[in-house]
Amino acid sequence: MDVDIYKYILLFSIFHSSTYLMFSIGFSMLFGVAKIPNLAYGSLYIFSSYIMYTLIRYLALEPVVAALIAVLAAGSMGLLIGETVVKPALKMPVTIFITTLAVAYIFEEFFRIEMGLRPITLPLYPGVTYVLGVPVSNHWFLVL
Repeated sequence: MDVDIYKYILLFSIFHSSTYLMFSIGFSMLFGVAKIPNLAYGSLYIFSSYIMYTLIRYLALEPVVAALIAVLAAGSMGLLIGETVVKPALKMPVTIFITTLAVAYIFEEFFRIEMGLRPITLPLYPGVTYVLGVPVSNHWFLVL
């Protein structure tokens, strides 16, 4: 086999695993350091994705600008959830599980109703960067 295919597999394995790694590190830090089992953590990730999709698709913003706004919106939503849902229930661990799970379901159903069940995609960020001689879409760098 060609050596480039192995480089390609290696690079895209790194990109995919880095995405999951960042997601799991955030959850682990929230649970391990702060001792808060926030089951709505994944919903904020999805929230930022839908915000980014809306900004790019309907407001025609550049993907980098939309990503920054989406991260700020998700952070703000996380603070809002923390202050209104998590903080009042800090002394009751089971209640935190239930309320954050309820928040996750609310997000899921809201986006299912609002965006529908069809898959949506973001336009790829233009351009290609060569890493180890393998062309990598700039979209992957935006994701990271």
